[in-house]
Amino acid sequence: MENIFHELNEEQEQEGASDQFITELKEIEIDKPNITCSICLDEFSENEKCIKLPCKDNPHYFHSGNDKCPGIIEWLKKSNT
Repeated sequence: MENIFHELNEEQEQEGASDQFITELKEIEIDKPNITCSICLDEFSENEKCIKLPCKDNPHYFHSGNDKCPGIIEWLKKSNT
């Protein structure tokens, strides 16, 4: 069972998001307080740039990549989940 889980996990990681999806992601500036990066959980400063995924009901915000947080782009290159 553990081997099956490991193999499925590897398959998912090998299938990254499409290049088109990644290039169409836009950086936005934070204009509201209390918004955190969904990876590192650090709160964004006002006017800080980030990437907002196009999730309908519950938007997710991520750093574009910096010294403290790799951001979402590197993850999306490896996984589409």
